[in-house]
Amino acid sequence: MTFKKYFYGVLIIFVLGWVVGYLILPNQLKVSTVAILKTPHQAIKRNLDSVTLTTLFKNNKDLTLTNINPFSANFEVIDLTLNKNYKIKLIELNQDSMLLVISYTYPKTYSILSKIRNITQGNQLKKRQNIIKSILLNKYNSIFGLYGMTIINDSVKHYLYISSRKTFKFQPSTRDIYHLISTLETFIKKEGGNILSPPMVYNQNDYKNKQFFTMVAMATDIVIRNSPQFYLKTMVRGKLLKAKIVGGGFKVWEQQKQLDYFVKDNNLISPAIPFAMFLTNRMEQPDSNKWVTEIYYPIY
Repeated sequence: MTFKKYFYGVLIIFVLGWVVGYLILPNQLKVSTVAILKTPHQAIKRNLDSVTLTTLFKNNKDLTLTNINPFSANFEVIDLTLNKNYKIKLIELNQDSMLLVISYTYPKTYSILSKIRNITQGNQLKKRQNIIKSILLNKYNSIFGLYGMTIINDSVKHYLYISSRKTFKFQPSTRDIYHLISTLETFIKKEGGNILSPPMVYNQNDYKNKQFFTMVAMATDIVIRNSPQFYLKTMVRGKLLKAKIVGGGFKVWEQQKQLDYFVKDNNLISPAIPFAMFLTNRMEQPDSNKWVTEIYYPIY
């Protein structure tokens, strides 16, 4: 009799547990990981192309990309280890932030064993989703990740500059630019002034009309009258964005374009033209990969 009571008691507990589990445990489990990206949504969407995303995951051989849709900011990551497809969504919260959602939804099931298995495996999915989140945050939640450089807030150090400019019918070479710089240096010294900065260069190219405008300038401590060849420029003592670039002319051009994006993405206003400061004498260093350039962008 005692055995029967024990048996029926265990059976009742088992049945009740089964019923409660059937009713309480979800028929369809969704495992999600979220994060907020505190960067302009335009910058994020601009970096959602297949090449950029594939590069991000190249060191994780068990995670591959599929169904990339940069227009809707959605894509999927295939987890070869757990054989799961995670849906990635980037939802615009406001101009300066987006919500990152990484999710996997199990197929609907009414089996309590399947429900328990899904819940148990859900912890593994969370860990895998956190790996994906970390990869995406490193790229999309940092200035360096989005623009490929460190952008520093700086201020104008000098306010007197003398400049020289020339319009070429061909794209000026390094030698052509340094001829302008050398002529400017000679003029400043002849006028009794001191050179207070490395040469600054601004280029504006009109390939269609074959007009290539170049202006060079240097900070100084003298005031001159403007002439057809030399011009006095004054800088407002305001704010600057600054970035240091190591590499040749094409790399500098690419990073200047990224700095343009940064200004537009953050709704900044520029009161003057951006410029590049040559920290390396390019005539003395033949290896363009070793050229060091600082690019500046005046802002309010």
